[in-house]
This record gives sequence, structure tokens and C-alpha cells, in this order.
Amino acid sequence: MSMRYRVLLIVLLLAPVLARAQRAESIHELESRRHSEVGSPNAGRADGGGESLEVDGERTEPSSQAVPLAPRAMPLAKRVFGWVPYWISSTQWARFDWSALTAIGYFSLEADSTGVARSVRGWPAPALRDSAHARGVKVILTVTSFGDPSNRALLSDAARRTRLVQTIVDSVVGGGGDGVNIDFEVVPGAQRDNLTAFMRELATTLRAEIPAAEISMAIPAVDWSSAFDAVALTADGVCDYLIMMGYDYHWRNSPTAGPVAPLAGENLNVTRSVDTWLATGMTPSKLLLGVPWYGYEWPTADQERGSAVTGEGRAILYGDARTSAATYGRLFDEPTSTPWYRFTRRDAWYQGWYDDSLSLALKYRLVNDRGLGGIGIWALGYQGDAVDVWQGIHQAFDLPMAIADDGAAHAPHLAVDGSSITFTVAKAMRVRIELHDVLGRRVATIVDGDLGAGTHRASLPTEALRPGVYLVTANTFAPATSLIVRR
Repeated sequence: MSMRYRVLLIVLLLAPVLARAQRAESIHELESRRHSEVGSPNAGRADGGGESLEVDGERTEPSSQAVPLAPRAMPLAKRVFGWVPYWISSTQWARFDWSALTAIGYFSLEADSTGVARSVRGWPAPALRDSAHARGVKVILTVTSFGDPSNRALLSDAARRTRLVQTIVDSVVGGGGDGVNIDFEVVPGAQRDNLTAFMRELATTLRAEIPAAEISMAIPAVDWSSAFDAVALTADGVCDYLIMMGYDYHWRNSPTAGPVAPLAGENLNVTRSVDTWLATGMTPSKLLLGVPWYGYEWPTADQERGSAVTGEGRAILYGDARTSAATYGRLFDEPTSTPWYRFTRRDAWYQGWYDDSLSLALKYRLVNDRGLGGIGIWALGYQGDAVDVWQGIHQAFDLPMAIADDGAAHAPHLAVDGSSITFTVAKAMRVRIELHDVLGRRVATIVDGDLGAGTHRASLPTEALRPGVYLVTANTFAPATSLIVRR
């Protein structure tokens, strides 16, 4: 067989798979449609809601004027952006760890093909906005448009683009927001230049009203139609960053069960997607990795990994997936670095694949290794009462903290190397190094005593630890580092 016909055969074999991938609804669109008849918890008042919100023992009363954005008490080394869907209630808002966030994206103002807002879904959610601002977290309005027909009609018409720009600017300014996040999905490749022109016009117009406005876009893990010009979109004066939606590699109607966000191990995976976007020449710090706080559960033909599905999958939230894994037995897929579980119900097999503290920590390591700008989260509120997801962010992205007592001593610098830890102290001091699990519980004391200035090494009890993510801390205030134990 000639090379030409081999290539043709490969294309023909892949065509159905690629077509399915291009037509598949993202979790953003899927969840938006599923909740389309659900009222926003902020609806019912002209100002977007008057519900107060209690966080960390403090009650925030919404006002007609936005609470000013306060300085952050605990800076992060990376951006941490989290979408807050309009259907998430204030009960979940109260569980947010605000110190682990730099911005939230209120999801969403829904644009139609003519450039007007079909629905604002409770924006500006004053209680949420004011609570975020009081803790130094920016509030960003997410604007959505889904599907080829709508995006083609909108982007191909300059007047419609300008109308939407003005709709967005009026909404952000009038709502006391700090910027905008554009989530246009299934954009035709022919609209590539028009999409860039729209973003340039939006950036110029919004920053004329809010000079420090934060502007970003959600982009797909695989840009099948080549609609997103990453270099042009992140040029000076346009987007501050792009959020790659690093999930839905297996989706609701996937032919087989499998990881929602495989780090590696499959032809399409998160690492390859990140590297593909970086290969465009965009600045790494302007790319954020979107991570899933959800998974999918499918009925399957059998219990084997990657089994064929026998029906449509359903989205499962992180809190529910973690509970199911604990009930049925958590499995860890080494090739893709993702957890999963399986169970039977009425003689039928089911598989659930999701991300947990370990798989997320490995993705955060990729963010740091590639020099990316941070992470985006779909979606805040999906964590339930879990705290490990917040602690994982702190472990990966907290900035070092200096000793606060006399200002003279320097906290030990920590570095984990296999089953040992190396640390350096600048002067003689008492050092206490501890190992904590993701729930904050101390599991071991590594060092506790007076040490002289210099570099020291101590062993870590890795053989006695269960697989998972641990936090190594020194004197409780020094820079922390993560330890990942795998079997």
C-alpha cells in the first residue's frame, strides 16, 4: 500500500472520532443547558439579589455600590481563577477558601447571535461580589456563546460584535465587576480573525472604563478548527491570559469510559495539549490550565479499564465522586495519573472517572514545570465540603512566608528528593519540620531540635505512608512543599 493511501486510510478511520469530538458539548455547555430552567439564587430583585452571605464568621450585606477590592492578605505565586455557575447557592459560596483564589468568574451572561444578552443569570450577585472583594478576590463576568451557527452569525457581523462589546461593558461597569472572561465554544475556523478583532475591540472599550480590567478567554484543549490565535489574543492590550479547558477528553457520549483529564498515557492528553498551545509561541505565563472538579460516570459493558459504554454518561461533582470512590474502592490509573472506581447495580457495571487531590497535584506540578500562569477551575461549589482541593492549591502555589518574630532568622528552605528532605537554615535556630496530610492532620514529625547554620538532610517515612499528597512544613510558617507518595 502506498504512503498516500495509508494516510487516506488513517484519515478515514479517524474521521468519525474527530467529528464526535468536535460536536461534543463541553461540560460548560452541558451544565448550562441542564440548568437552563433553574433560577439563579440571586434572581428575583432588580439589583440581582439581596441575600447576605456569612463567610469565616463574618456577614457580608450586599449594597447597591460594590465593596472596593481589598488588598490580598495572602498573595499566591500563580493566578487561581474559578468559575462560579449561577446555579451554585450561597451555602456553597460560604465554603470557598478565598485565600486560595485570585479571581472568580460569574457564569454567565448568555449572549445571543445578535450581540444582546439573552440572560444575565443573576449578575452581579452582590453578596458574592462584595464577599470576594472584601477578601481581595476579583469578580469577573463570564460571557458565553455556544455553537457554530450562533458564533458564526455573531462574529461575522461587525455591528453585532460592537453591540455585544457595549452589552458587556455596561454589564461589567454597572455590576461593579473587575473584568470579563469570554467563553465562546465551537467557533468556526473562518471566524479566527473576527474573533481576535472582537477581543481587541472589547479590551480597548472596557479598559477605557476600567483601566485595570482583567480580560481572559476560555480556549479548548484541542482547537479542532484553528479558531483561536493564541499569540494575537495575548498580545499587549488584549487578553491577560487564556484558560485552556483541560478536561472532557472523555465526555458524556464517549464510546469508552476513561479519564476526564488524562495527564499523559493517551493520544490526547493534558500535557500534549499544553505543549501544543505553547508551541504556537504564546508566552507560557499567559496560559492557565483549566482543571476539573467533576467527573463522569458511565454504564459499561464490563469492569475492565476503558470498557465500552452501554449508555450515556452523567456528570458527577467532586464531592460525590470522592464519596463513591470511598464506597466502592478507589483505583488509580498510572498511565493517565487519574483515579477511578467501578461498581455493579442490578447486574450492570458502572465506571466513574474523576480527579482527586493526587491527580490535581500532578497537574499543578505541570503548571509549575511549564511556567504557566496558574489554573482555572470548573467549577467552584462542586467540591462540596471537601477541603483537600483547597489545600492542594496552597501546597502548589503559596508564596514563601518569612519568620515574623524578630525579623532576623530565616525560615528553612525545603526541598523533597525522593524519600529524604534537604533544608538550609541561615543561622542557628530551633527547627521543627512536620508532615501533614491533605486534611491538615500531622502524620509525622521529621525534625525537632536546635540546629546550626548550614544544609541538613533528614529521611521521610515514605514506606509507611499511604499513596496521596502530603505537605511538608517547617516551624509552621516557613515555605511549604508537597510530597507525593505513589505505589
